[in-house]
Formats: sequence, C-alpha cells, structure tokens
Amino acid sequence: MTTETPREGGVLAGLARFCYRRRRLVLLAWIVGVLAVAVGGFGFGAASNNDFSGGGSGSAEAQTLIKRHFPEQQGDTLTLAIKADRGIDDPAARQRIEKVVSVLDASPVTGPVTSPYTDPSLVTKDRRIARTTIPLTSQDVKKSEVASLVTAVKDASGGAVTLGLAGEQAQKAEAPAQGPGEAVGILAAAIILFIAFGSLVAMGLPIVTALMAIVGGIALMKLVGYVFPAPDFTAIVSALIGLGVGIDYALFIVTRYKDALKDGDDPEAATVRAITTAGHAVLFAGTTVVIALLGLVAMGQRLMTGVGVAASVTVLVTMVAAVTLLPAFLGFTGHRINALRLPRRAARGEGAGPARRTPAERWATAVQRRPVIAAAL
Repeated sequence: MTTETPREGGVLAGLARFCYRRRRLVLLAWIVGVLAVAVGGFGFGAASNNDFSGGGSGSAEAQTLIKRHFPEQQGDTLTLAIKADRGIDDPAARQRIEKVVSVLDASPVTGPVTSPYTDPSLVTKDRRIARTTIPLTSQDVKKSEVASLVTAVKDASGGAVTLGLAGEQAQKAEAPAQGPGEAVGILAAAIILFIAFGSLVAMGLPIVTALMAIVGGIALMKLVGYVFPAPDFTAIVSALIGLGVGIDYALFIVTRYKDALKDGDDPEAATVRAITTAGHAVLFAGTTVVIALLGLVAMGQRLMTGVGVAASVTVLVTMVAAVTLLPAFLGFTGHRINALRLPRRAARGEGAGPARRTPAERWATAVQRRPVIAAAL
C-alpha cells in the first residue's frame, strides 16, 4: 500500500492537503461560518420582493403606467364568484351578496369593488351566476390580509347562495403549509447513493456536504437581497439547484477517492488525487452553471436578476464546499469510507477470485467498442 502523499503540485493539491491535515480546523471554520451567516441571513436578511415592475419589458412599462395613473389597482386582482339558486335578485340572496361586496370594498388592501347589481355585464342572462373583480392595492399584500378576505367570503355563503374568491393571491392564502419537498428529494438521493456506494458513510458525505452548503448559500442569498432584491420563490429555486449540484459535485470526488483507495493510495494521497482530478471537473461545471444562471440578468428585470444572482451564490458555496469541506470529511473517514456496507456487498468480501465487473463498467466497455451505434441511439 502506498503511504506517501502524491507529488502533484498546484493550488488544488495544496488546498486538498491543507484541508485534510487541518480537518478539525476546516470543519470548525465551516460550522462557525455557516452558523454566523445563517443568523445574519435568516435573522436580518432582506425580505422578499414580489414587485415585478421596472425593467424595459412591455409588461413592466404597463405596470408602471397602472401604478402612476391607477394606484389603487397596481396589485393583483381577485374575482368574487357568485351562484344564487333562486337568482341574485332574491331578497335573501341580495342581502348576502351586497354585504360581502361592501366588506371587500371597505378592506384597506382592496381598491373600488363594482357591485354586480350596478353592472349588468357581470351577471348571466338567467341572473343565477355573477362575478366581480376586486383589485388589490399592492403587489406585496400579506397572506394573512388576503386570508381574512377569503374567510369573510366563505362566512357569507349559505342557504341558496354560494360565494367564492378566486385568484393567485387567494390560492396562496388557502394553500396548506408547504410539505417537506426538499426532504423527499434528499431521501431519494440518499437511497440512490446508498445503493450505488453500498455504504452509509460514503452515502452520507455528499449529502451532508450539500446540506451545509445549501444552508450557507441561502443565508448569503438573504444578505445579497439588499443589493439584488428577489421574489419569494428564490429560496426554493436556490435550494433545489444547490441540492442537485452539491450532491453531484461531492459524488464526483467521493467516487474518485474510493477508486484511489482501491489503487493502493493512503487516505491523504487519495484525497489529493480526488481533488486534483474530480475537483477540476467540479470547478469547471460549477462555473458553467453560474454563468448560465447569471444569464437571467439579460432579461432586464431586476427581480429575475436577483434570482440569478441568488442561485449563483448558492452554487458558488457548493463548489467551495466540495473542494474544502469534503476533503476535511474524507480526513475523518479515511479507510472507513466503506463502513456500514450493504449486507450483500459486505458478504462478497475480497475473495481470491477476480473482481466482478459492475454493470456501469460493462456498459462503458460496450459504448467504447461501438461508439457510432451508441451515438446514433
């Protein structure tokens, strides 16, 4: 078994050696750094901005005109849908409808509401179905404020009258709390990695590295929001992209590390070899993703610029984690990278017979032998 560290030079080799040998310091720095950024970002970061006005697009110019000349209608709109079994002119139905229209009209977050009794175009010919539009006065109406309107409309329904509030903001107000969608993705990735590596330790390293990078990246995104404002969906976009690339980049390096150990390298040499080979691919791939995300700047819409910058920050953090934090983790695991293996793989052991080729190796050999056919397929 090789016991000497490789002689590779260069920045990545030196960085890998430092992170491996000073793994406790590197891990502590990452933990303290992520915690500090998380406190600053999640505690004092910029609030989301959903005002898509501005920029040079036609829709942005139209929104600017509405804000200038019709300020009470610059936000989104809601639609009040009305169904009266005995017609909207029934006295009991009319009382309910006029009451809810007056409540909506008096709300501080809505503009003038037109009653269906004053505009015949809002009522069907049989006068059983009607509607009216409720303009919101701002793009940033709070969910709780819209929820109170939805509740008022529901409370007004009854008897032979059915009332409902439609629109994007109403749907958001009624939507249940978001489930752990990212957690499902992480669980799926964990299962796939466990099957691929056959080891809980090897499976855990890419996921832990990616999660630490995502937390730090999203927290930084909140702080960057003071310079580049972004809408509320930016955190979800950044988390999904960060999770994907973070696991992917760490997977490259862990796979190369395991291969180096099989070739007889000691853990430090295997770490340096993994970073100086797969690390280059990680940096190149990450830079390409960052450039692609920053292409959103070309849209000329300031909030989309914020989305691109925020997602780019998350990818940059995952790149740094892959070439600094992961080598430190590898220093702690050493030869135990294959610990807690799948029973079938542990039982297979290291018998005297030749190693069986994996399906991936057989597939790669077949593609190399018939490259034209593979390309055509």
